[in-house]
Formats: sequence, C-alpha cells, structure tokens
Amino acid sequence: MSNPTRVRNVRVPDTLWSAAAATAAERGEPLADVLRDCLATYVDAHVSARLVTVDGLTIDPASLVGSQAVAYRVTPTGRVKRVSDAGGVVTLTPAQLAKVTA
Repeated sequence: MSNPTRVRNVRVPDTLWSAAAATAAERGEPLADVLRDCLATYVDAHVSARLVTVDGLTIDPASLVGSQAVAYRVTPTGRVKRVSDAGGVVTLTPAQLAKVTA
C-alpha cells in the first residue's frame, strides 16, 4: 500500500517560515516532516463530524484517493486517532468504497 506525496505550494510569511525552519533544524527534524505532522494533527482534531463506519472501519470520506482512505479509531474518551499502520491509510474493497461514497 502506498501513499504518494506530491510537491505542494503554500504561502507563509517569511518570519514564520524562518522561525519554523530554524526550530526544525535545532531539533534535527526536516521541516517537511514537521508540516506533515501539523497537518495530520489539524485534520485529526476536526475530522470527527464527517467520519463514516463501514464494516468496522471508521473512515474519513474526504480523505479518499482512489480506493485508499484514512482510517480512525475512537478512544473510550471520545478522542479520534488514526489507526497506527501506514499513517492510518487503508485500501478499501469495492463494496466498502461503495458504502463510503453512498
């Protein structure tokens, strides 16, 4: 299962970009990894309203790319977390895909 990445363009003020790049460098982290983590945290914090459960998988329909989607689990306290394997990316069967997109 692959989760392709593409080059994206974003507009960020120079001061914020420089501060983020310096902080990431101090911590020995690639800035791209930091940005991906921030985006994933943002999505995870706001995704619960659109989740759909299909055959025991809790899926974010907005994350669909082809037959792949991000799967979540809901903790006993109600927090939403990605399933741990491959960043939460799962490949749906045609039947599951039909239910998610219905």
